[in-house]
Amino acid sequence: RHHSATSTQPPLQTAQHRLRKAVQATRSGDLKGAAALLDELTATDLGLSPSHLPAAPAIGYQHIYEDQDLSVGIFMLPKGTSIPLHDHPQMTVLSKLL
Repeated sequence: RHHSATSTQPPLQTAQHRLRKAVQATRSGDLKGAAALLDELTATDLGLSPSHLPAAPAIGYQHIYEDQDLSVGIFMLPKGTSIPLHDHPQMTVLSKLL
């Protein structure tokens, strides 16, 4: 039986559902659809709160999913920090600020 993500699901379950759908959209070449699904995610959906953030000036990383074609992760940047502009040759990167 197929279940869709709704507001009655726990936040992490909703996030997992959206991430699975985004993975499927990416694999089918629908990057706009994948980006739209990622745009719906919130920090709460991913179980993140200010207490999960690394102490300044550390940058944290939380691995979410990976297979031979796709990697999903969360970078946690304390206020005032940044990641230098860089390239990912032959990769498509979708990012979202939470």
